[in-house]
Amino acid sequence: MKEDFIDLMRFERRAVLATLDGVDDVTLATLPICGDWTAKDILAHLASVDAAILGVVRQVRAGEPVTWAWEGHPQGYDWNAVEVASRQNLTVAEVRAELEENHRDLIAELESWPADSGPFDPDSWDEEKSPFGWAPSHEREHAEYLRALQAGHEFLEDLDREAASTSRSRF
Repeated sequence: MKEDFIDLMRFERRAVLATLDGVDDVTLATLPICGDWTAKDILAHLASVDAAILGVVRQVRAGEPVTWAWEGHPQGYDWNAVEVASRQNLTVAEVRAELEENHRDLIAELESWPADSGPFDPDSWDEEKSPFGWAPSHEREHAEYLRALQAGHEFLEDLDREAASTSRSRF
């Protein structure tokens, strides 16, 4: 189960990165594709989420109380905004480098835990039960918006209509 979960996390990250193929840095940094977020903003958000999960897993390893980075923020939206804004002056390459480094560190940390007793016991590797089991589907959701860079604005408008009609979070 652990191996499957980690493989899924890797797969979803590769899917996110594949959406960027053939898209220039100017487009990644300037074209809004998810509300007013650009692709660069989405990548910054994903880098911050990886860092937050890594922080929690390290807290568990150290025997510390678990505190998610977004605790104390209503619905996490202002935490998301702060995290994205803190990377605003970085280039697309710098954001990508942070994204890749954070993910690599997170995967390495998760791999270091035994399969039968991860940071949250065996439930660590269960998408439904783990406190971070939502991570792969979160990546998948953002990959949909990033794919819009290759599909064009009509696809973005369809995603916006779908999100509004299903009350699905766009962040």
